[in-house]
This record gives sequence, structure tokens and C-alpha cells, in this order.
Amino acid sequence: MIEHLYIHIGMSKTATTSLEEYLHINSEALKKHSFIYPESGRCMANPYAGKIAHHKLASSLREEPHENVNHHTNLKFEEYVSSIVAESDGYNNVVISSDLLCHPSVNFNELKLLKKYFREISIVMYLRRADDLANTCYNFFSYVVHKKDLQKGDPIYIMDAYKTIFSYAEVFGEEHIIVRPFEREQLKNHSIFSDFLNVLNIEETNEFQSLSARPNETEKNLFVVEFYWYIRKYFPEYLKELITPCREYRVHNVTLESESTWLQSHYSPQERIDFISEHAPFYEMIEKRFLNNKKLFIEPTPSLSEKWHPTPDIPIEVIIQMFGILHLQNVKEKNKLTSKLGTQQIQINEQKKVIDGLILRVQQLEDTLQ
Repeated sequence: MIEHLYIHIGMSKTATTSLEEYLHINSEALKKHSFIYPESGRCMANPYAGKIAHHKLASSLREEPHENVNHHTNLKFEEYVSSIVAESDGYNNVVISSDLLCHPSVNFNELKLLKKYFREISIVMYLRRADDLANTCYNFFSYVVHKKDLQKGDPIYIMDAYKTIFSYAEVFGEEHIIVRPFEREQLKNHSIFSDFLNVLNIEETNEFQSLSARPNETEKNLFVVEFYWYIRKYFPEYLKELITPCREYRVHNVTLESESTWLQSHYSPQERIDFISEHAPFYEMIEKRFLNNKKLFIEPTPSLSEKWHPTPDIPIEVIIQMFGILHLQNVKEKNKLTSKLGTQQIQINEQKKVIDGLILRVQQLEDTLQ
């Protein structure tokens, strides 16, 4: 029986993918502390990283398939568990991570199987304040291709995640739930990586590699985000094709950007206050049941007197530039394809010459034999 299993369940938009990548690149360092981040049940979390998240394992627990087909699996949960247990032989602690586990469709009863193999099980969940989460999800879902029917103004923030923590408590007990606020001032060393190592009771040393920062373009430029919503509404068939051009615009073009399009909430102070008030009962229950009545979030709440203005309309020149980049991208792809087809045609012609030569040689041999 393995001593301890840590299940990190997100929630989504709390640097989960970055943390998974950090655990992946530091898997050898973790092993020195008798921790293993097993490969069984993992798949790609995004195009930038390899198989870093246990999304296949999580999908085997979901009663409805995830929208992203890359996360689908034909294996059963017990098969993944057996594989993880075998892979973890010789280690005292196991860490698995997937924000797909932070979803109401998870079959929580099936999770009880883990008690057969692990002496102690801890559920680790990072929570983000509702207004901050809503704003981040507004950005994120603007370009999520597999949510085809999503429209601007839909309830796109992930609030059901708050409820799942209580379901985990019913299975594993409240004393095995670790809730951490996703607020910079409350994270150890202001870092999700340092904070999570602290949860594991591991001291962060130089043996752990730091993760290279990657700019999140849609988080910062409102023109790009609004353009995604514009395309989603009027030209949904172009959404997938426009992700790369929008990123190129964000990285290479700053002439049309102004301070007003940066680092601003999509929601007014009043809307943000309403988000917080709506979810205050959840915060109070979490504080009471898992934090010994300690305050969950400490960052100042929005003030009605703070400066804020609605997101400006997208300038027509931005729309033209975006479509211009899309056109150039399509031209490049066409040229690449033409070049590839041209190379293939040359190879076919060369093969044809060889075959024609062989046919001629066979005919010559037949003539000689006759």
C-alpha cells in the first residue's frame, strides 16, 4: 500500500497547466523526495506542452465525455489506477493533476477505489475569487474552438467547481481537503510552484527547475479578445484559423494598442461586486468547513468609485489588420502546400523513370532470351 496520494483538481484558470508542466519537468527532482508524478493517464494539456496532465484518467471518471476529443479514453478508471500503482512502486507519495476532476460530472463513488491502494489521500484545490475568475474566463472562452455554440454574454465562468469540493469531502472526509486561495499575496513566495511544493511538505531548492514564462496574449489585450468574440459571432468557421494570426498581432503589432486596452476588467465594479456577493455563501461554507473560519480571500473588493470604462469598440483598422494577417497566413500555407506537392511530383517523376527503365530492361532481357 502506498503511503500518500495527492490529487490536484484545479480549479480551472488557477495556473493548473503551468503547475502540471512544472511537475513534469521536475519529475526527477520529485523522485529524490520519494514523490512520483506518474505518466499513466496523462495526455496533452495544450499545444505548448507534452503529456503533462492526467486528463485521460479524469475522463475515465466523467459520466459525460469532455468536449475536447483529445481527452477521450476507452480505458476504465480501475485500469489507470492499476497502472499508476505499478508505476509508483518504490515511492511513498504519488501526485496526479487534472482540472477535469473539478467537474460535477465526475463519478465520485468510483473514486472510493483509491482507498484500496493508498493509505492517505489528500485533495488539493486552488480557488479563485468569482469576479477575477469571470474576467479570466471571458478572455479564455472567446477563442475556445470546441465550445462552438458559446456566445458573448453567456454564463462562461466556471462556478460549479466550488461545489465539487463538497463532493470530494463526502468521499474522503473534510480533514483530507486542502483549499488554497489563488491570490498572489497568499501564495508562498507569490508563486503557485512554491506554494504547491509547500503543500507537499517539500522544501524548494535549486534542484527544482523554474518554468519559463509564456505571455498570455489574450489575457492582456482587449482588442484581441473582442475580435475573437466578433469572429465567433459573425464568422465562426474562421475561429480556429484566426487563433495564430491574433497571437501574431498581439506579439508583433503595438501601434494600435493604447493603455485603455490593457489590464482592465471586462466587468464594471458593480458587476464584480455582484459576482462576489452571489458566491459569498460558498466562501463562508468553505471557510467554515475547511479553513477553520479563516478568511478565504483577502484582496480588496472592487470599489464603485474606482476608474473603469467599458471595452472600446474594435477599431476598423484592427479588424482589417487581423484579416490581412489571416490572408497572409493562408497564402503561406498555400505556398507551403504547393511546394510540398511540387516536391512529391518530382519524386513521383523520378520513381516513374526508374520503373520505365526497369520495364525497358525486362523487355531487353526477353528479346535476348528469344
